[in-house]
Amino acid sequence: MFTYRSFAVLTLSLMLAQGIAPSVSASPFRGKEKPVSSGIMKTVLEKPEYKSAVSIMEEGTISIPSLPDHGGPSLPFINTVDDGDNSFRVRGRWTVVPFAGWQSDFRFAPPKKAYMRKTAKAVWSFKNLQPGEYDVFVTWDAFPGLATDAPFNIIKNREIISHTVVNQSKPPIGEVFLGRTWQRISQINIGDVSSNRGNGIRVQLTNEANSYVAADGVALKLRESFPQNADLSFSIKAPQEAEPGEKLQYMLSASNNGPSNAQDVEINLTYNPIFLEPLFDQLEEGGNCKINGSSTIVCTLGDMPAGVATGTPLMFSVKEAAPCGETIYTNGYIKADKPVDLQPGNNFGYAQTLVECEESEEADLSLQVIHDYDTTLGGRLKYEVDLSNAGPDTSDNTKVILSNYSKLLRFDAEVSDGRCEEIVIESFLHYSEEDLNDKEVGSSSNTIICNFGDMEPNTGITASLMFYVDREAECGSTIRNLFESDSDTNDPDPSNNNVDTKVI
Repeated sequence: MFTYRSFAVLTLSLMLAQGIAPSVSASPFRGKEKPVSSGIMKTVLEKPEYKSAVSIMEEGTISIPSLPDHGGPSLPFINTVDDGDNSFRVRGRWTVVPFAGWQSDFRFAPPKKAYMRKTAKAVWSFKNLQPGEYDVFVTWDAFPGLATDAPFNIIKNREIISHTVVNQSKPPIGEVFLGRTWQRISQINIGDVSSNRGNGIRVQLTNEANSYVAADGVALKLRESFPQNADLSFSIKAPQEAEPGEKLQYMLSASNNGPSNAQDVEINLTYNPIFLEPLFDQLEEGGNCKINGSSTIVCTLGDMPAGVATGTPLMFSVKEAAPCGETIYTNGYIKADKPVDLQPGNNFGYAQTLVECEESEEADLSLQVIHDYDTTLGGRLKYEVDLSNAGPDTSDNTKVILSNYSKLLRFDAEVSDGRCEEIVIESFLHYSEEDLNDKEVGSSSNTIICNFGDMEPNTGITASLMFYVDREAECGSTIRNLFESDSDTNDPDPSNNNVDTKVI
């Protein structure tokens, strides 16, 4: 179906593509010139029980009927001027696009650099405004060929009091009223008429942009005469680092910057249950805070007067299973039951804590044992222990252990390395519960420990162990001993710390 909107889009696209910008009056598309929206204030249907007509005495003069005193703020009004109204003027070359835009048309102008460097202006005039704070809105139909920096100036008493650029290639972003989406470009104050400083403004659009600019509608929305709001702010402070198993304290800081008191203030904190465990259970209060679900804590602060700040501590425990190097992210926000916070940008806070683990020192020990592969009955058997430390750190309290060596051998301490000694581990062969002194003690296993102390990285140590072979040993039997190196320093590769020896 070919609609008016399709026709308008096609018209504008052809004009932009060919660079055509003839001067066209809006009258043929409107019929009679309509003086209706110039200076008209329309009530926003937020409080329908107080809707009332607005009478027009003459152009630019508005008479607002008195409203009943309901004990609340006065009703907000919207004042609009369209590009076809009497309060709209243009200078320069503008083209009217029918069947599109607000109130069925809008107009556009080529950029100044493409138009013989002449400035085209569109001006929306607002007169006899009621004193108060106003939000200024503009609306347009977006087309890809329009400027991304269309400049709007607000002029009061011949001075520019506000300058804003908008991207007209994209649709307006903002409030929806009067059947359109309007984008806020400024906030202005209209003082008391008795001050003789004027109670009107002009909104001006020029073609000093990077592409075509579109002029359509401008609206002024009167704010409540005595706005009541509270400006809440929130932040989280936490340690930058924490270790597994360590206690972690958050400080939740909240404040009300006013101007009004905030009622029923509440903080919602979201934590990661994989890393953190609150130090209070769900049925127990931690201050004014309670666990709500598996990962949320709600802190009730009650009413907060304007200008008041408070801090709420929360204690957690970092779980032992928290991986080293991971980051614990925690975020939260503050809210109030009323009034509405008009600046919610500072209502959110977050913290991050790095899980730090103490890096243990590491020393890569490597053990070799040199020995003969056969011996004789009653002969002597020598083992040469060769231990090295490849680092990167010093090996603390380093030792080589020969546990429960073969009973076919007898250790010769006199010719062995003095750092090596034999330790006999005694065991109770018989124990009588009736008589504590009635016991037989015998040696169950022999162990030789070579204490080498601290070994610097990239160093080595050798030690000799000498044994006598038992004459009662059977010929052809195997003498088997297991040597093992050890230290108080972590060894990243323990696979080369053991040597299994066999002698025939």
